[in-house]
Amino acid sequence: MRSEAQVKKDELVALINTKSAEYLTWPDARLRAYLRMHGLPESQLPTSRPGLLHEVRIRYVIAQTRIDALIQKIRDAVYGSIETAEEKLGSVLNVLGGAKDEAEVKRREAVKEAEKVATEAEKKAEKLKKEAEKLKNEL
Repeated sequence: MRSEAQVKKDELVALINTKSAEYLTWPDARLRAYLRMHGLPESQLPTSRPGLLHEVRIRYVIAQTRIDALIQKIRDAVYGSIETAEEKLGSVLNVLGGAKDEAEVKRREAVKEAEKVATEAEKKAEKLKKEAEKLKNEL
């Protein structure tokens, strides 16, 4: 069983892990590989972990900014064209129109079924009422 201090420590570690960048948990070898992959020559690689983290942080933020810019360009390409949007909207309306008709048919069937069940229930209720009156009169 863990003590309250250990539980609190585990909670804080979990919180830090969710709030921090993923590269902070990478080993030094992976940090060096990341820097090499992003164009830093072997001769310019820092030797200390703080130096590696500093260089990775710079490139990681730039990479994230580039990714955000790329995503925005893709969004602009997909959503920017009015003609494309109108075509997509038209096809969506066609699909929804078919679904609406199908839903209307199912609704009508459900209403008919409900009316049938309600009629049967009324007949049974009337029959039970007559039986109850008959029994009451016999007493």
